[in-house]
Amino acid sequence: MANRASTVVFAVLVCFVGARAQAPDSIAKERSHVDRFSTSEVRAERAEAEANSRIASNANDHQALNARALARLRLGKNNEAYEDLKLALSLKPDSSDYQANFGYVLWKLGRPEEAVTAERAALKLDPKNTTAHYQLGRFLLRLGGARDLKEAIAELRQTLDLDARQYEARFELIAAYRELGDLAQAVQGFLRM
Repeated sequence: MANRASTVVFAVLVCFVGARAQAPDSIAKERSHVDRFSTSEVRAERAEAEANSRIASNANDHQALNARALARLRLGKNNEAYEDLKLALSLKPDSSDYQANFGYVLWKLGRPEEAVTAERAALKLDPKNTTAHYQLGRFLLRLGGARDLKEAIAELRQTLDLDARQYEARFELIAAYRELGDLAQAVQGFLRM
């Protein structure tokens, strides 16, 4: 009995020590209560303010311009986000991420053809940009048309090939197959979830 109890105590200690050894890597940085209970709007306003202060010290900080654009998109300031991304792209024209973000802001501004062109440009810069594949697939799906649907499916499949954890892309892919009338593929996509 004592032997069994000591074995249990030893196993618990091993688990505890193993968990403590992994703790710094496996546990995300703890956020303050302000961060945990802030609304997404408050977080976006804070991100915009932080980017503003970085831009105030360096007007050509392309990373800060991109960050401010993303914050402004979350706040519904699409025209301002457009200007920020346009400037960020002029400073760093080879950034696939900025180009993909630019496509999204164009879509939000009601300029779908330009949005599609921007996402394709992002993919020319980096063929493995999952955001650009996903957004291009979404945009083409919403534009409709048989040719657009087939390309949308190809882009959404590419998104999932690059990152299978993109569940939004999986839902969009199912919707694209349904729109195309290929219910067998839609069911297959659902079963793969």
